[in-house]
Amino acid sequence: AHCPRADSDLATITGKAMEKDPAGRYQSVAALAADLRRYLAGEPILARPPSMWYVLRKFAQRNRGLVASLGLVAVASALGVAGITYGYLSECAAAREAELRASEVVDTASFLTEGVIANLDDISGTASVRRALLERLRTKTEQLLERGVETPQLLAAQAELLSQLGTVKRDAGERHAALEDRLRALELRRRLLEVRNRPEDARGYTRNLIHVGDVYKELGNHESAWSFYERAYYKETELAASAPDGPRALSDVGWSLCRLAELCRMAGDAAECERLLVLARRVFLMRLARVADDAEAI
Repeated sequence: AHCPRADSDLATITGKAMEKDPAGRYQSVAALAADLRRYLAGEPILARPPSMWYVLRKFAQRNRGLVASLGLVAVASALGVAGITYGYLSECAAAREAELRASEVVDTASFLTEGVIANLDDISGTASVRRALLERLRTKTEQLLERGVETPQLLAAQAELLSQLGTVKRDAGERHAALEDRLRALELRRRLLEVRNRPEDARGYTRNLIHVGDVYKELGNHESAWSFYERAYYKETELAASAPDGPRALSDVGWSLCRLAELCRMAGDAAECERLLVLARRVFLMRLARVADDAEAI
């Protein structure tokens, strides 16, 4: 069931991580990861002052059977009812308040995926925390999409969540599950381009094309991998012709050519492989020249 206080805990953790005063932030990524573990386990988080009622409610959530037998379930229920769920807001409260709650979910998901979750890789034992948090955030954003809340920010946040989940599953050897998440992320990126065609959205789209191609290659479906790599190449070439960050776009084009060349090598087509690598070399040389020109202009 949806727990409003759990949302509040996540918002509290996010707020502490983004605190303007450095002294008020988590002192390390490890400390942040530890609080995220507590949040996912339903335990009291350290970012919140541990009032008696808060600790009691967390105990009740983790020990429902025991609480029921002791008659404390009424306390837990009262505390749960005291929160206002998103569903209740959407039915009974003002549309503005529901919109604000949706915005908070999107902001939290964006901050955690872009600024926190990826950094958990550097801490031993946090792979399960990363996956569980991504799954929980995905559930929240999917609920908003199902309710018809489809803003560009929500599409971008959901696409990034699915993309990162795909990476987690791929690393765990779950390639078919990873492919499913990455294809869903790609569809969201496509929809995002229809409503907000920014350079970063186009780069996200090409990145997802490559991610899908990578999984197809690992699954041995080289024909599908070629199709997605080729689509990425053409889109990146289009971006390189118009993007202000030319060197970065040229680098993307070069690496897509290398991916296509690798597929040719695996297929035994040495001539096509060599041709694509020659093209890639030219693109990388163009990139170096562009970087040099930019340095002289500074």
